[in-house]
Amino acid sequence: MNQDLTDNMERMVVKLTYLGIQDKPIPSLLFSVRVIPEALEMLKRHQLLHANDEYGITNIVIASQRLQKLVELVERRAGNVADNSTPSVLGIALIVTGRQGCREFQLASADAAIFFNQLHETLSSDQEAVTQFDWWRARTNL
Repeated sequence: MNQDLTDNMERMVVKLTYLGIQDKPIPSLLFSVRVIPEALEMLKRHQLLHANDEYGITNIVIASQRLQKLVELVERRAGNVADNSTPSVLGIALIVTGRQGCREFQLASADAAIFFNQLHETLSSDQEAVTQFDWWRARTNL
């Protein structure tokens, strides 16, 4: 992870959006070190708003060390961006609040499942975060 991101964990947000087939909308997840009350406005500003976000966003607050590990995990997985031949099921965005810059990419089903397992392991010592993530993951069929 670059030093700029390490220095800005307070403003870092990781957003997960399920893009696969859904019976009903599955709210996006935001991981951050604090509650982001202005989440919808922030997503609109960064042009990262998906249809699911209109039905609610679950903000999971985690320790800065866990968020740093999550950002590193996302950056490692970013090399496995879905191509046009495989439908994407997971949208991931790295956002630094208060800045214009962000990065967004998508994963296909197999890569998303691997990412979810690694994310679960990253969160493993934070029972509340694991419970919220597991509830969300169960709704995605991955």
